[in-house]
Amino acid sequence: MGYILIATILVLLFAILHFFTELGNREKISIVSALAFIVLFGYFYNVHTQNLREHIIDIQVAFKQGKTLKCGKYDVNYTNFTYSVGTSTFIGKKDTPHYSKMIDSEICQ
Repeated sequence: MGYILIATILVLLFAILHFFTELGNREKISIVSALAFIVLFGYFYNVHTQNLREHIIDIQVAFKQGKTLKCGKYDVNYTNFTYSVGTSTFIGKKDTPHYSKMIDSEICQ
C-alpha cells in the first residue's frame, strides 16, 4: 500500500516539475527516475531484510525445539550450544568441544 502512495507522489512530482518549472524534459525525467530508483532500492532492501529476519526466526524456533542445525561445518544442537538473541549467534557451551565458538545463525540451514 505504501508503495502505491509513493508511486502516486512520484507522478505528482513529475506533474509539478512539468507545469511549474522551466526544466527540460531530460532533467524532469532524470529527477523522477532517480527518486524512483531510490524507492525501488528501498523496496528490495526491505524484502531482503524481511527474508533474512524470517530465516533467523525459523532457525531460532528449530533450535528451541531441540533440532540439530547444520551451520557451515558444525552441527549445532542444544547440548553443545546456547543461543544469544542479541547477536543472533550460537555460542559453544563450557566443557564441550565447541567451547567459546561463535556461529552466526544466518549461515545455518
